[in-house]
Amino acid sequence: MIRVLRIAIVAGCVLIGALFVGVTVLYGTMFFIVNPTPWNFPGDPPLFERLIHAAGIAAVMNLPTWLFVSRLATRPLGLFGSLPRLCSILSIAMFAGSAGGILERHDARWVPIRNGIWQYGDSIAAAAGDKHRVLSHEEFERFKNEFMPTPVSVRLPGHGTVRLRMAHGVYPYVGVDFGGGANALFDPRTMICTYSD
Repeated sequence: MIRVLRIAIVAGCVLIGALFVGVTVLYGTMFFIVNPTPWNFPGDPPLFERLIHAAGIAAVMNLPTWLFVSRLATRPLGLFGSLPRLCSILSIAMFAGSAGGILERHDARWVPIRNGIWQYGDSIAAAAGDKHRVLSHEEFERFKNEFMPTPVSVRLPGHGTVRLRMAHGVYPYVGVDFGGGANALFDPRTMICTYSD
């Protein structure tokens, strides 16, 4: 009875893990079809930020199941045993690829953007008195007129010109306008996209 229960739990974990990986792979594939260069504009919603969470959860679900199934195996595993291994490998690959997509924003191409977000964001935060303060509408307009009355054009190699502009009432306050209605906010230290549309 305990063995049957254990097999049922493992089978459930295998199916849920496979489903989670499948949905994540489908979402990533669809996004790349629509946006073939997500290393420029992160997407709406941001692809790498979504995939890193989903792939991390899938890896946490699949790796223990794979180890458990391979430990229980007394004979060749077949589909039931190889599915957790395949899902684990796919999860880790998606996690690494997503982390690479975020880390790529720290390379030389993004230096002017990252520095601009940091410089203007810190100047606005100093004038506001605290980075953790949410600006009122009046403060937003006043600081916008003082620090960024017009968007600042910056070249992003491989994409073209983007514009830094005051875009939000929370730190870093400065967003990136990729053109064509594509906008994003990034944390200047991690370059994780906190908002995009």
